[in-house]
Formats: sequence, structure tokens, C-alpha cells
Amino acid sequence: MDAETLSQSVIARDREALAEIVREECQLAMWQRDLAFEPAPLMEGPVDEIRLESTAGNVAVDMKLAMANAGYAASSAREALTRDIADLTAQFSEIAGCTDIALRLAMVETDSCRKFHADWITLRLISTYVGRGTEWLESRDAKRVADGNEPLAINCLNVGDVGIFKGRLASEQPAIHRSPPISGIGEKRLLLVLDPAK
Repeated sequence: MDAETLSQSVIARDREALAEIVREECQLAMWQRDLAFEPAPLMEGPVDEIRLESTAGNVAVDMKLAMANAGYAASSAREALTRDIADLTAQFSEIAGCTDIALRLAMVETDSCRKFHADWITLRLISTYVGRGTEWLESRDAKRVADGNEPLAINCLNVGDVGIFKGRLASEQPAIHRSPPISGIGEKRLLLVLDPAK
């Protein structure tokens, strides 16, 4: 694996990088990838947010129905997204060591989590299909923010990148991140979030 390690983060062009999150010292594991399909058609027209619990074996069928019910028009992009989500769910389920996955697919137009924070979960997979990706801090800057200072550098996931963030239930030094500031500027994001189901 050709990976770059930065302050307890592992970043690589190889999907196997995601498994590095199980190491105690790893806060964020990121797979930098180029999407194999064009997701922009999915942004046409109003759609509802999707929240469901599923398993790796059932998520493709569950998402096909959920996307139709949410208003996503039938298209090759919708089919490709469903396959991609099923693929990521299977990998995340294996890494997180859980069968049931809580899934959220949302079209975001606001700064839903605008402050840097850590999640009260064990692990969370985040990927943005359209729009700006999630912003995150290396350990040095996370400490600066905790001390009430501005970070020196803000990193972000690019479109298509997959990040698994370690939360407060798994580490005393969880991954610090936030939603990118897009409120009021007319931008939209298509965001996928996977958590172990409680």
C-alpha cells in the first residue's frame, strides 16, 4: 500500500488504507479515489433525505427502494450510486466488525456541522459524491482549536474520497472534523454517512 501518514492519519490511493483505522494510533483513514460514474444527474430536482438501517447483504435492495421513494429519478447514475453504497457498506461492516449499519444519504445545502468536533460514535464513514468534502484537522491543529485558537491548516476530503473517522467512543484522541461552510452561497453536497447501528 502506497500510503502517507500525517499526524495519526493514513491517506492512500488504495482502498485497503481504510482498514488502518483499526490501529490504535490512527484517527482517520482515507481512500483517495476517482468516482467511476458521474453523480451530477442525481442533484436534479428535489429529493428527501434517506435514513435507514441495513446490512451489507441487504443494502442494495433497501437503497434501490429508498432512493425511488425519496424522489431520485431512475437513471444509470442512481444505479451506480446504489452499487457504490453497497460496496462501501460491505467494507465498512467488515472493518467496524458489525452486521447492522445505519446509513444516511442527504443533499446538504447548509453548514450542518459547522464547528470542528468529534462524533460520539466508534467509527463513521463519510463520502461526498457532489460538492465540497468534509474538512478535518491534523493533531496539531486539533489541539490549537481545543485551546481556543484558529487552526493553521484545514484539510478536506475531495469528491469521491472515502474517510473513516474515529469517534469519542473509540479513542481519547478522536478525529476532529466539520462540514464545509457552504450556507448561503448556493452550493449543494450529496453526502453519504455510515455508522455502526446501535
